[in-house]
Amino acid sequence: MSYNNTVRCSHCWNTGHNKSGCSVLREKMQARIAEDPNDWRATQYFANKKRSSKRTCSYCTNVGHNRKTCKELKFAKATTVRQAAEWREKALTYFKRIGLGVGSLVRYNNDAIGLITAVNWHAMDHRFLLKDYHEERVFQFSDVRNAKMTTNVTLPIPKDETHAVTKENYDPWYTIEVVGPVSEKAIGQQMPGDWLTGVNCIGAIFDKETSPYCVNDWVELQGFYKENQKNT
Repeated sequence: MSYNNTVRCSHCWNTGHNKSGCSVLREKMQARIAEDPNDWRATQYFANKKRSSKRTCSYCTNVGHNRKTCKELKFAKATTVRQAAEWREKALTYFKRIGLGVGSLVRYNNDAIGLITAVNWHAMDHRFLLKDYHEERVFQFSDVRNAKMTTNVTLPIPKDETHAVTKENYDPWYTIEVVGPVSEKAIGQQMPGDWLTGVNCIGAIFDKETSPYCVNDWVELQGFYKENQKNT
């Protein structure tokens, strides 16, 4: 990779491919093995090519590539970022509308009254809209009548009656109602600068154990990978 993120071949020095995909090198090796079938460099070259063609991707389980170069995984990540960004835009609008953020006075489970003291912004993404119950509790709550509850209780996103942020049948264990809202400006200032991009979801969702099964709730391939295989 060059300084400007352009792939450059270490054999022919042209851009757009690396050494393993270099047609100049392949033609050179083909000429060598045609001249001498026992040419050690050429035989080693084609042996390595044969081994790499049998590689199995740990993400999609198809052969011929690995996880690093998997087009299906790249597509899944891009889809995840896009959907997270779309959801977060709606969520921010919702939070501003109801005045929910650090400093908000809320009623917790129709009983306790307390203050929102912290928000785990990066735990919130499009998965809230896809599940009836989302395990992440994202608002830290301090009961004004019980100091011991400051660090012991965290609350989920409250139900959104428009269903743009949470599903119609979303049913979290704890309920939350804003009774003392904060301003839209305050909420915007609390939000991390990169939150609306959705990019941080890549690190949060995709690790070496992630498979298509883990993300197929929101990543619909619709023949994407099959079509890309035809073009390779």
